[in-house]
Amino acid sequence: MSVKRKGLICGILENKDIGNCSNNGISSRHDSVLVVMDNPRAQIFEEDPKRPTVKIVRRNIFGKEYIHAEPVNQPKEGNIGWIMGGCFITTSDSRFSNLVSPYPVPLHDRQETQEEYDMLSS
Repeated sequence: MSVKRKGLICGILENKDIGNCSNNGISSRHDSVLVVMDNPRAQIFEEDPKRPTVKIVRRNIFGKEYIHAEPVNQPKEGNIGWIMGGCFITTSDSRFSNLVSPYPVPLHDRQETQEEYDMLSS
C-alpha cells in the first residue's frame, strides 16, 4: 500500500476577464490544489484524486528568491513545462503564509509542445 502525501489545500485564483491561459492545465479543470511540503506543520490533508497535488519550487533569479508551485507529475513526454499559465494559489491558512509566502503564489501548470512554444515566442 502506497503512502499518501499530505499538505495544505489552496484555492486557485484566476482572472475572470481574461479566462484560463494554462493550455488545459490543472487550473482549467480544478478550483483547488493540495500543496505538499516536507515541513510537518504543513502535512494536514491527504492526497485526493479529485484535487491535484503540487509542490513549492524555490529558485534564485537575478539575486532574489522566486517561489512558484507546479504539479508533482512531470509534463507529458515531448512537452515544455511547467510554465506560468496566469493563475495563482493561496489560502487563508496561516501555515501557508508562514511557511511559503504571505502572498498568492504563481501556479506553473501550463505545458506546450515545442511547436506551440516556438509559435508563441516569435
